[in-house]
Amino acid sequence: MALTCTPQTLHSFCAGQYAMLKTLDMPEPRAYSIASPEYEDDLTFHIRIASDSPTMHALSNLKSKDEVEVTGVGGINTLDKNSNKPLFLIAGGVGVAPLYSIIMTAYKHQPNRNITLYWGCDTKEDLYLDDTFLTMMKNNTNFSYISVCDDYITDYILDDIKQIKESIVHIAGPKQMMQITLDILATNDVDKNSIFHDKLW
Repeated sequence: MALTCTPQTLHSFCAGQYAMLKTLDMPEPRAYSIASPEYEDDLTFHIRIASDSPTMHALSNLKSKDEVEVTGVGGINTLDKNSNKPLFLIAGGVGVAPLYSIIMTAYKHQPNRNITLYWGCDTKEDLYLDDTFLTMMKNNTNFSYISVCDDYITDYILDDIKQIKESIVHIAGPKQMMQITLDILATNDVDKNSIFHDKLW
C-alpha cells in the first residue's frame, strides 16, 4: 500500500529517513520510511498491510483527504550527496521504500553515480517496484538490480563482497534479514563506517 500525504507545512528530510505517522484510529504513532525523493513536496510511504494489526487496519481504512499526523522525521540511513562512491543497497520487502528514495534522489543530483540494488521478497507479487527498477536498469547503465524470491537475499551478497567493500552500503528490511546481512558484512571485514541502516522494529 502506498500512502501519500500532502503536508500543510513543508517537511524537510533527507533521502533514506523515516517519519512518525499517526491517525485518529491509531493507538500511538509508528515509524515508517519515506519513499518519496527529496525533491517532491508530497511525502509517500510504502506500507505492508497485515490483517492482524490494528495500526495496519487504521492505515488501510484511510480515505482521500483524511488527516495524518506526520512528526519526528529522523534516521541515519541517509544518502551522502557529497560522495561519489558507488552505492550498494540491500532491501527486504517494503524495506525498499527508503532505498527507492535514495536511488531517485541520487540520480537527480548525480546521474552517473553507480548504484546496485539487491531486493528480496517472499513472492514475485511482492516486488511491487520490479517494473520500475527493470526500466531504470535498461535506461541507465550505472544502475544494477537483482531481485530474489526463491531464496534469502543474504545468500547472494557474498558474490559481490569486493564491490561492497568499495561502496557505501544502505540496508533496510525485516529484523532477521538485516541482522544476518550485518553479520555477513562484519565477518567479511566490510568497514562498519560505510554501512548505514535504521532499526525500526
